Amino acid sequence: MGKIVERTHCEVEKNCLAALGLICHMQESLEWWKTAFGTEYFHIFEMLFPEPTETEAIFFARFLPKGGSVLDLGCGTGRHSLALSKAGFLVTGIDSSGEALELANKRAKELGNTSTFLQGDIRSINLGQSFDLVLLVGNVFGYGTDEDQKKILLRANSHLKNNGVFILAVHNSLRSLGSLKDHGSHEQTIRVRGKNYHVKEDYHFDPRHLIKTSTWSVMENKNECYKQDTRVRFYVAPEIQNMADASGLNVNQLFGSYKGEPFSASSQYLILQCDKK
Repeated sequence: MGKIVERTHCEVEKNCLAALGLICHMQESLEWWKTAFGTEYFHIFEMLFPEPTETEAIFFARFLPKGGSVLDLGCGTGRHSLALSKAGFLVTGIDSSGEALELANKRAKELGNTSTFLQGDIRSINLGQSFDLVLLVGNVFGYGTDEDQKKILLRANSHLKNNGVFILAVHNSLRSLGSLKDHGSHEQTIRVRGKNYHVKEDYHFDPRHLIKTSTWSVMENKNECYKQDTRVRFYVAPEIQNMADASGLNVNQLFGSYKGEPFSASSQYLILQCDKK
């Protein structure tokens, strides 16, 4: 049994936010979403591991003209889409999960928000329009095969204006890879609003292909409220840059945080700012 701790943002970052975030937006198939991510999942994980949405939205806005248009690929429940729409931008969010989009639309209605949410596969979408900013952030890149990632990058490029900006963000693999073993287990009990949530991951890591397969479970008062097998491919900066280049994108800058800090080996994130070739 893991040690019981009071959740703080710093502790979550140090212990399991980066790892748990990896399971949020797998793009393998619509059926995967239907069986793995119910409404309870989104409520539980957003409560346990809140993200600094405001800081992220401010970072994205620096690349947008006033009233500019945004395409949020793998938008999930609309966290970034709603924040950017509130800031005065025209936002379209795309995701394969119907339940995620149902929550996104519900939140948009409650907020009087004008974001547009559409269901679709980001590997093959064609909206017939281009945007000032295309986002691929929030744990979307890295699920499925290498070919899937290339398809996503090509779709992102096809929806980008000639003078537009593409932002791709992943957790920095250099921070995670050094601590991984061939087999391992992590668990932690997090106390939120007077309740204990026990989170456990059992994983296998393939160092030749940088692929981690895991079984995740979340228990509340000894009752299992989530369990799922996941698979993620870790990409390092040169790999993503080469894939972006092959997809017709220039990589202009690398950031290590949403505060705009330069990328380093110890950065929490790898954030690429790109434009069309």
